[in-house]
Amino acid sequence: MKAYPNPNNGRFTVELSNFTGEVNLAVYNSTGALINQIVTGYETIHVDLSILRKGIYFIRASDNNEILTRKIIVQ
Repeated sequence: MKAYPNPNNGRFTVELSNFTGEVNLAVYNSTGALINQIVTGYETIHVDLSILRKGIYFIRASDNNEILTRKIIVQ
């Protein structure tokens, strides 16, 4: 999984590979609170969370076989 650009302004792209079927894509803040959740079958997702405050966030992608987490920074 790739998330770019990083840092960003709340608008970023997530590229998923090696996932099968539907993928649950969730964004959490630094305290672990769920900010946004998307269920997708696409390999490339454009996310617009420009309403977010500046800070560190975590993107978690999961399917039936795998869970990956990446850190993003919103400036």
